[in-house]
Amino acid sequence: MKRAIQTNISFYNKHPCGTTSASSSATDSEARTPELLADSPVIISPDISPTPALPPSPLSVEEDADREGDEDDNNDINNDWPDLWTVNQKEDFKSKNPWLGSKNKKLGCLVCSSVNSIGINKEQGVSLSREWMNFEIQVSSQGSRETSLSVLRNKIRKHALSKAHSKAVKVAEQQKESAIENAVEVMTEPYKKETDAVFRTAYHLAKKNRPFSDHESLIELQELNGVKMGSILHSRYSATQIIQHVASEMQSKIVSNIIASSTKLAVLIDEASSLSHKPVMTVSVKASIEGASPEFIFLDLVELGAVIKDFSILDQSKWPSNPSIRHGEDQVKRLCKRFHLCTDQALNGMRDLLEEPNSEPKDLKPLMNCMKTFPVSTAEWFHMTSVHPLHL
Repeated sequence: MKRAIQTNISFYNKHPCGTTSASSSATDSEARTPELLADSPVIISPDISPTPALPPSPLSVEEDADREGDEDDNNDINNDWPDLWTVNQKEDFKSKNPWLGSKNKKLGCLVCSSVNSIGINKEQGVSLSREWMNFEIQVSSQGSRETSLSVLRNKIRKHALSKAHSKAVKVAEQQKESAIENAVEVMTEPYKKETDAVFRTAYHLAKKNRPFSDHESLIELQELNGVKMGSILHSRYSATQIIQHVASEMQSKIVSNIIASSTKLAVLIDEASSLSHKPVMTVSVKASIEGASPEFIFLDLVELGAVIKDFSILDQSKWPSNPSIRHGEDQVKRLCKRFHLCTDQALNGMRDLLEEPNSEPKDLKPLMNCMKTFPVSTAEWFHMTSVHPLHL
C-alpha cells in the first residue's frame, strides 16, 4: 500500500493536470487526492497517458494580441484609426485625403509632420498646426455619433483647405525634387570624373601636337596606373571630336572676352587653297586677351566656292522670268548665318529687290558689304561685282 501511494504521488508530480484552471471543482479534487490515495489503493497502469495541457485562456490571447498591436503602432502610424469610423469610412477618407494619418486612435497630417516647417514660404499669421503635426486630433466622446462624425469631417476639411497645409505640401514637393536631383548628382559624379579624365587626355594631345592615335595608348597607361577612365571615348575618332568641341568652346570664350573688354583688334583675311585645291579664306584676329600682349588667333576657314555660289543669287541675269517673292531665301539665310547678319533684314531687302530690280534696298547693304571683303581673284571679283550696279 505504501509503495502504491508513493508511485501515484510521483506520477502526479511529473504530469500536472494543466497550466491554468477556471473551475473550482478541479481545485477541490486535486486537494482531496492525497486523502483518496490514503484510503484506497491505486494501481498505476503503464498504458495510462498523461493528461493533456489545457489551452491558454482567452484573456491571455487577447493580451498578446494587444501587445503585438502596440508594437505595430510604433512602427506604422496608419493602422490605428478612430473607432468612430467604419471600415468603408476609413478607406473613403484615406483615398480622398492621402495626407491623413492616425496614431493611437488620433488623427494627424503626414505631410505637416514630415515637413515640420514651411521655411521661406512662411507668411505672417500662417504656421503649421501642432495638433495635426503631433497626431492629436480627436473628438469628444460626448454627444451622438453623427455629431462626432460631423465635427471630425469639418476638422479634416478645414485643415485640407488651410494655407499652412498647402505650403507644407509645396515644401514637401520641393524636398522631393531636391532629393531626386541630389540622388542623380551622386549617381552621375563617378561618370563625370571619368569623362573629365578622358577630356584632359585629348586636350594634352592637341596642346603637345601629338597624333590622335596616341589617345588609346595614353588611356591604357592611365588605367594601369589606377585611374578610372570609363569604357567609352577611347578611340582616336572620339579624341578628334573632343578636341573640336574644346576648341569651339575656347574660341567662344576668347571672342566673348574681346567683346566685353572693348579692346582694339586687327582682322587678317587671306586667300588660300585647301588640300582639294579649292579656294578658301582664312580669318584671324590680333587682339589682347585679359590684358596680355596682342597675339594672332585663328577664327575660321571659309570655303569660297559655296559662298560665291550663294552670292550668285543676286545676279539678276540668272533669275527666272517671273521669280516668286520667296526666290533666294535659302541662299540669303545661309549667308546671314555665315556672316552673323540679321536674317529678317536681309530677307526684306531681297524681297524689295525682287519687286523693284533697279532699286538699291537699304536692308540688303550689309550683305553687299560682306561680299566686298572677299579676297578672291580678279576674274571672280568682276563676276561678283557685276551682279548689281550697287557694287560698281
